[in-house]
Amino acid sequence: MGLTFSSENYKLVHIYQKPSKIYCCSFGNYEYLFNDDIPYFIFQKNSAKNSKWIFYNGHIKNIMNSLCNSFLINEDLLLEKGKIFDIFYDMVSYIDTLDDTQFKDSIISYQRQNIQKDYIDTIL
Repeated sequence: MGLTFSSENYKLVHIYQKPSKIYCCSFGNYEYLFNDDIPYFIFQKNSAKNSKWIFYNGHIKNIMNSLCNSFLINEDLLLEKGKIFDIFYDMVSYIDTLDDTQFKDSIISYQRQNIQKDYIDTIL
């Protein structure tokens, strides 16, 4: 089984952190664990019929389980501290109001790679 940066009902699907510090070696996708900058996290509900999204901007340690189990993310804390959206495009509209062009570009890239083109047909 193993550990996962997810909760029981939400999976981590996208992370963005402003490029700022250079480390002696690259930590790849996990640099947000070692950086002081506050990253953006996008979680998606694990349900085919209900695709809620959670936008969380903060340190990962603030939403982690204190007890060691297979889910590192505490869902109650995630729901409390994150912003919940019923559909992806509502979240994108909210992100569009943020003053971070690079993050907006990363969401557009995520959308192109991961969101189905027939999304409207799927939700209808």
